[in-house]
Amino acid sequence: MSKTIKISIQEYNQIHSLCEELGINPTIYDEIEKRLAGKLIFDLSHILIFKKALLKSGAITAPAPENYQRGGKYDL
Repeated sequence: MSKTIKISIQEYNQIHSLCEELGINPTIYDEIEKRLAGKLIFDLSHILIFKKALLKSGAITAPAPENYQRGGKYDL
């Protein structure tokens, strides 16, 4: 079954670039809601700038993709 990616190519590329820098599998975010892509980009950028070492050491985890999908934590 194929996935439908709901975000723009620019957002998709930015998320994949940030994930690659952080060592996160970017495909886990392929099914996020379009209107929550900016929040995910912000969260990934924040981790890259301020918390990359914590992520690498396992002290924090990558943002959960279900939080950026319909019915997730940020879907208000």
